[in-house]
Amino acid sequence: MQLNKFTDYALRILMYIAPPKDVPYTIAEIAEDLHVSENHLVKIVHFMGKQGWLITTRGKGGGLRLNPDILEFRLGHIVRILQRDAQIVECNTPPCVLRPRCGLKGILDQAVEQFYQSLDHYTVADVLNAPPQHPKIVNSPIPNLNVAPKQKISYEKKADPAISEYSTSSLNWLRKAEFLMSAPKLNLCVEDTGYEVAFAGRSNAGKSSAINALTNQKQLARASKRPGRTQMINFFSLGNPDQRLVDLPGYGYAAVPEAMKIVWQKELEII
Repeated sequence: MQLNKFTDYALRILMYIAPPKDVPYTIAEIAEDLHVSENHLVKIVHFMGKQGWLITTRGKGGGLRLNPDILEFRLGHIVRILQRDAQIVECNTPPCVLRPRCGLKGILDQAVEQFYQSLDHYTVADVLNAPPQHPKIVNSPIPNLNVAPKQKISYEKKADPAISEYSTSSLNWLRKAEFLMSAPKLNLCVEDTGYEVAFAGRSNAGKSSAINALTNQKQLARASKRPGRTQMINFFSLGNPDQRLVDLPGYGYAAVPEAMKIVWQKELEII
């Protein structure tokens, strides 16, 4: 919570004039040292005088002194008066359309009340002296401001029915996949018609496993933990010979003869 300037300068005045001296303090010297306009300070000093916090004297040699009684005042009480019903959020100017269903205002009001209650653990004398080595612990109860009970927030991801339905329908055509043929060389592949989605990558990267996962068939493409399990160009039709998935042999390390790896490399370079 941010204090308004009126409260800020009033508290500074209290701290400034706290040390006693032979002659009263003047608004002019306070304004000069605090870098605040005299006109602004006159209004604040007048208000503080009406509250009885300051002892003011008019005329030659006049000025202001701190009323010793204020030293025992609770700081929260002082700040409440200075803030003069200042609100942390303004809901009425202009009227906010969210007011009928807004829970934020009540929560912020609780926070402001806790702020004042924290200040009430200190007196004005505490402000004028050095801060304590161990700050006072505040355990004030939270006031009941008729705020709606806090609802438990769930971070569990919930499937969107529309998306789930779309995903199911869009994957149905993949689940119609069936083995079509294998080709040891590129010139022995199926006729280049329709469209294909080919899976290429390093040996044992999971190309065959990816095809099995997409088609929801565990044994459609033969997969193994041993690098080089796929040794041919394998074609899978998707309910139509012109719609195919292609599982290519991997490149890099594979547990196969060197001559076979050279053949694969040449075929992949052509692709």
